[in-house]
Amino acid sequence: SSLEAQAAAATSSEKAEEMSPKDRRKLQAEIDAKDKELKQLKSKVSIAEQGKHHALEELDESNKKAAELQRRLTELEAAAKDVKEARVDAVGNLKAQSRELSALRAELDEAVAARARLQARLGEDASNLQTALEEAEKERDLAKETAE
Repeated sequence: SSLEAQAAAATSSEKAEEMSPKDRRKLQAEIDAKDKELKQLKSKVSIAEQGKHHALEELDESNKKAAELQRRLTELEAAAKDVKEARVDAVGNLKAQSRELSALRAELDEAVAARARLQARLGEDASNLQTALEEAEKERDLAKETAE
């Protein structure tokens, strides 16, 4: 744009003080816009951090549930082994526990998959927000340097 060309010309061949008042106002308006954009991005980062905190709490709950399910799974596996070694009339109980064991394994698999999805989403969100913040800060710094 012409404003960028004028700013480049001001830094390479003239000093910023030699810019016209109109150009300085335009440059200041651009700096102000970049500052506003940076504040908005910082607000978005803050909101994302809150979301991240909430997701981490969900992840913690998911981990606790997975640990409880693993403990219950271990107990059921031990109970299943005992039933197999017990009398023949315990076959009915064994079948019921086997069904519950399958259901718990399915729940555990889903909890592990949900945790992996949350971790992936958190990593992507954090990376995207950090990149956007760094770019905004670079643009603001460049605009400030141009103004000086």
